[in-house]
Amino acid sequence: MKNRAFNFSYHSFRHTDVVPEVATVIKKVMNTSASVPQRELLDALEQHRIEHGVAIGYLQNDEGACIAVAGLHYLADAELYEVICETLPGSDIYKTDALIFVINYAFHTLGIDKICARTNDTLMMNSLKDAGFAYCGERAFTEDGRNHIWNYFELENESLVADMQGQFLHSNTSWDNNL
Repeated sequence: MKNRAFNFSYHSFRHTDVVPEVATVIKKVMNTSASVPQRELLDALEQHRIEHGVAIGYLQNDEGACIAVAGLHYLADAELYEVICETLPGSDIYKTDALIFVINYAFHTLGIDKICARTNDTLMMNSLKDAGFAYCGERAFTEDGRNHIWNYFELENESLVADMQGQFLHSNTSWDNNL
């Protein structure tokens, strides 16, 4: 797969021109009504960044065009960071590359050991599988006091596990022989 050039930013959307297409994608990602004011959405994103140190930002292609709303969201039900990646209309060709970019950011920049994702979108499910996520089945999550069923995926940072091998001492003898 050809790697595309991205510029990833966790900057607050407040400091950018949020065009209507991006605002629509942000609302979709956050499962909010189209009538929610943009300022309220941006305040929620900023509050999440303050509480968890990460947030949803945006990805640009090498020409500087915004192609996806992406990032990490703390998912309390799973006690993991959830990968968010929603491409803007006409940018679906970037879906897997954008997803891999966020995964690399989570694992190699932030040092997170395990992440998750949830979706009911077929294209996203295929992109998650292409990026190495394991399908864990359907799972209910509570949002706004209601349960929603999602296809749930997880991915472990295998390079972190490999880096830690050999760092722990172990014994080959039985505990009973040592008493």
